[in-house]
Amino acid sequence: MVTAEAPVLEAPASFLRSTGEDRTEWFQEDEHHLDRSAGWAAAAWIEANCRLTSAKWAGEPFRLLPWQVRFLVEMLELDADGRRRYRWAYLSVAKKNGKTELAAALALWLAIAAPEVGLADPSPRIIMAAGNDDQADLCFTAARTMVERGPLADVVEVYESELVVPSVDARISRVSAAARKQSSNLDGKNVSAVIADELHVFEGNRGELVWGTLARGTGAREQPLVLAITTA
Repeated sequence: MVTAEAPVLEAPASFLRSTGEDRTEWFQEDEHHLDRSAGWAAAAWIEANCRLTSAKWAGEPFRLLPWQVRFLVEMLELDADGRRRYRWAYLSVAKKNGKTELAAALALWLAIAAPEVGLADPSPRIIMAAGNDDQADLCFTAARTMVERGPLADVVEVYESELVVPSVDARISRVSAAARKQSSNLDGKNVSAVIADELHVFEGNRGELVWGTLARGTGAREQPLVLAITTA
């Protein structure tokens, strides 16, 4: 089992230490308290288990930027029953701000750690989707490299277009909207989360068909998540 070194709901120390966020009005709001959002658990787990994958930071521990922590905390707020509040999320960020690597790390958390603490449905199936092959490769390769360069290599099996976590019966799959017959291959899949990178590249009838098929595929899940990401 791979878990964060810190307690599940402890805020990443690097985030609070570097920003003084614990003294801000945002942190003091009820919905952002440590026990009101799974985002703190996700952030702590990512920093403990994921590695950066590109440029001069490749191989270094993933130290989340302040905006990344805030996004996780707000997207993964909990309701009164301790379940994730939101099923849909949209993120628009300028280029070179780390949104693709954040998406990869989130996919890994949803597949590996979230089911263990009741924040995802059993046997999660995570789809990492993009509008074309190049972008799909970029997203999936980031997740695969995080696995290969860190402690997750002990629990995740790596395949050409899929990551498998046998201990929780989880799968992370790569999908390109440009691939022929891609939508028909997805029909009937019990999808728990969709992370669609560069949503604006889902073009034409095929892009619309794949997007619709993925979104509808989450209907049978109790705690699904559809996250659409695009460049501002």
